[in-house]
Amino acid sequence: MDFEILYDRAMSFWSGEISIETGQFIENGMLFKNLSFVWGNVEQKTNDLDEWMSLMTWVLFAEFHSQAILNNKNGTGYVDKYDINKDNVKKRLLENLKAPDYLDMYEEFIRDNKV
Repeated sequence: MDFEILYDRAMSFWSGEISIETGQFIENGMLFKNLSFVWGNVEQKTNDLDEWMSLMTWVLFAEFHSQAILNNKNGTGYVDKYDINKDNVKKRLLENLKAPDYLDMYEEFIRDNKV
């Protein structure tokens, strides 16, 4: 799977700007209910597409959440999909692909992206 194609396809399901103003501290970090709601909507639209999109939806949520934490600390009340670092997404995707259930996808990704 070509990373650029997968990234662009997956990002097309995410809103441009997501409010994180209601973010709250919890035991292990921060909860952004609006971001979780958007993620749930994206999951509903992508889970039945293919395994790549399902995994990429999770990876993007993790990156959106990390960016939301940074933005919250800086007093920014939203996270924008254009703030998402594509290199971080690629690293997260590779980390997830190393799980035993994804080894065939990992090999395909390495081959197709010359990593």
